[in-house]
Parts: sequence; structure tokens; C-alpha cells
Amino acid sequence: MEVLGFQRGLDYLLDRGVVVGVVTTDRSPSIRKLMKDNYTGIQHEFDPWLVSKSVKKKLVLISNKKNNKDLQPWIKSITNHLYWSCSTSKGDKEDCVRRWESLLHHICGIHRWEEDGAQYTCHHTTLTEDEQRRKRWLRPHSSAFEALKGVVLDKNLLRDLRQMSLFKHTGQPRYKAVYSRQSQQWVAKPMFENTTQAFRHDLVERVLRRRDDSTVVFSDTLPPRKPGQRTLLQNIAPVPRPEKGDLVAHTKSRF
Repeated sequence: MEVLGFQRGLDYLLDRGVVVGVVTTDRSPSIRKLMKDNYTGIQHEFDPWLVSKSVKKKLVLISNKKNNKDLQPWIKSITNHLYWSCSTSKGDKEDCVRRWESLLHHICGIHRWEEDGAQYTCHHTTLTEDEQRRKRWLRPHSSAFEALKGVVLDKNLLRDLRQMSLFKHTGQPRYKAVYSRQSQQWVAKPMFENTTQAFRHDLVERVLRRRDDSTVVFSDTLPPRKPGQRTLLQNIAPVPRPEKGDLVAHTKSRF
């Protein structure tokens, strides 16, 4: 139904003369195939936020293993680096991938390297000797590094990064300050627009028409569910709430 609804919506726009140059979706295999087969003239992009969630989930999973604990402090920086790679590549697909892969050098404390005969450097400002010394860099070929390498160089992720170089989203990001019990600190959490429910009216009308159709046989209906009650909790934060702007800046930092 997701694919059918997507196709009908896109066709509705195209049939009415709307020029569609780019469509941004999640990484649904069915929609991916539909765009490739039926809409070759439209560039299909993936939402970096959704891909970032998937990468973070994998990083949390592998970092929970005993030999990969050193990876845990880097997870937020890694997902932020994915955002940075997409947002600064300016539509260059290969540059987007190259920036993402540079993570494997930086995370080991290497900020200048050679690749295929060309010299590359990290794009961040030069670290001081004290910053370089205090950072908990990963050791090359360590268990944590090899686990990370498997995520970073995953062929499916690298393929999808080439469809994220335009850095397209479904809306302008907004944030709210939330206290996290897991990390025991204030963080900036993304906020999302409320969904529209107007489409439900058409669905209800179709259901009613089907219900009135005497040729359709229905099974016994289930008893109605009793509505649940929600209990709102008090604020759990034991420390004062910082400025939201500071939280947002910290959330977006790659370091």
C-alpha cells in the first residue's frame, strides 16, 4: 500500500503539470525499484536523518560487545560526520563517499594521508598537541576499528550515500531540550511537524460504502477496546536545563 500510495501521489502531481526534479524518501526497496523503473527523469534521494538512525543502531549494537567498548564515545561524532559528509559534498556523489570514508583516518588520529596517489587532509581546524594527546583515538586494526570499518565501508551504505549528496530532508530541522536518562545529560532532540489526517475521510467513506455492499461477507467483529490512560511524569532532570542553542550546537558537532 505504501508503494501504491506513493505512486498515486506522485502521478497526481505530474499529471497536473508539476515539475518534479528530486524526490526524497526512506530507503524502501520497493520505492527504490519503482523510481528506477518508472521515473528515470526524477532524481531519487534518501533522507540522511533516516540513514543516520540506521547507522547509529548498528554502531550501538557492535559497540556493546566487550572488545568494541572504545567505539562508544565516538557514536555521536560518527553520525554527525555522516551529516557533514552529505551537507558539504554539494551534489558530488563521489566526494560525499570520500568524505564519509575519511572518518577511518581521523578516528585513528591521522589527519593527513595519501590515497591513489593523491594527498588528502581532514577538513577540521588543526588540533593542538594537547587536543591530539587527550583524544581517545582508536588503534588501527583493533577490534573496535575493524568493527567500525565494516559499517563505514558497507557496500549498501556507500551505494546509498551517492543518493544523499544533495542533502535533502522532509522538513526544516527543529529541536527541543530533553534530559536523557541514558546519558544523564541534557540533549537537543529533533522535533517533527504534526502529520495531516485529511486522507482518513476518503478511507472512511470507502469503508462505509463497502460495508453497505450486501455482496461482501464480514466475519464477527471484535469487542471495542477500552481507551487507555496516560500518566504524565514529572521532570526527571537533576541538573538545570542549559540554553537550547548550546545543546543544538553540541548535537551537530562532529567532535
